[in-house]
Amino acid sequence: MAESQVAVAPLVTSKLSVKAPEFYPSGYNQNFADSSFEDGYDGYLTLAEYVQDFLNHLAEQPGCFETEIEQFAETVNGWVTADETLQELVELVYQQATSVPNFSYMGARLCNYLSHHLTISPQSRSFRQLLLQRCQTEYENRDEAAKGDETARKQFHAFVLFLAELYLNLEIKGTKGQVTRAEILQEGLRELLNVLFSNPVDNNLMCAVKLLKVSNAVLVLEARALASPRSKRVQLCYFCASLKRPASRKVLLAGLASMLLSRGNTAGADGIDSS
Repeated sequence: MAESQVAVAPLVTSKLSVKAPEFYPSGYNQNFADSSFEDGYDGYLTLAEYVQDFLNHLAEQPGCFETEIEQFAETVNGWVTADETLQELVELVYQQATSVPNFSYMGARLCNYLSHHLTISPQSRSFRQLLLQRCQTEYENRDEAAKGDETARKQFHAFVLFLAELYLNLEIKGTKGQVTRAEILQEGLRELLNVLFSNPVDNNLMCAVKLLKVSNAVLVLEARALASPRSKRVQLCYFCASLKRPASRKVLLAGLASMLLSRGNTAGADGIDSS
């Protein structure tokens, strides 16, 4: 037991600090000091390095969002001074949100914060405008992606779920100061749901179920007044067509059952979040 303590002593006493000379454990990122991200962009050569490290930091420690997002936005504000760097920032956040498992919610929260607190001068385009343009690019390939190979569908599904989180978290202030959701995202998600049902392979159907689960029924309720009878019939036809295939029916019904059980267990929490 004593020998074991001696073996690990160097790791316990080593200084994980930005200013530590050269002695870092393998894989340790020397731009971080302990578990915080407070030193701005000191030691970073590019915006991409700084932003990517912060995104990785959020992925590992999501609880630090509230305490460190203000410092991050302030630092990025001082760095982003042109459309090119703003575009680079949007792409970094988008890639993280659609490629790192379980980061879509955090990515959407980050996008909402930056859309309200990030400014560049001169400002020809905003963070939100560039973000929606990036999503539009992916959206235009929806039919091809839903029919693609396993890799293409996996990327498409990540985009769909990120868009759902973005719809729930991206706040837009109206002319009278009221906070609303982006209607264009609502319309896009309804179309993506149609695309998923119209290509009823198993993982497309599971993605559709996850989309409904993530949207917490908000998508359906808010779309009810806008949806025409024809669009409702189209969605119903896609749903019924999916049920005609035994394998698809099994996957879809299992997913829906899981969603309903989950909503039943978290009804109280959902009621608070949606208010």
